[in-house]
Amino acid sequence: MDYIFLGAVILGIVQAFKMLVGPTSKWIPTIAIAVGLGLIVLFSVLNDVPITWEAVVNGLVASLTAVGLWGGTKSTLK
Repeated sequence: MDYIFLGAVILGIVQAFKMLVGPTSKWIPTIAIAVGLGLIVLFSVLNDVPITWEAVVNGLVASLTAVGLWGGTKSTLK
């Protein structure tokens, strides 16, 4: 699985959630982690691949990177 693509998908889903709830929600990182882990599980189930710790860690890293990448870039540009 391409984890760069996963990070972009997580970022898009989290941004859509921010539009619905508001950008100041304290739940954004939690939502990102849930989305990342959910996508890893979905990918594993659809491809009949066992869920490994490596996949879970990669999902967490992609989730936290998506949240941090957006927040860090946004604050740098201001």
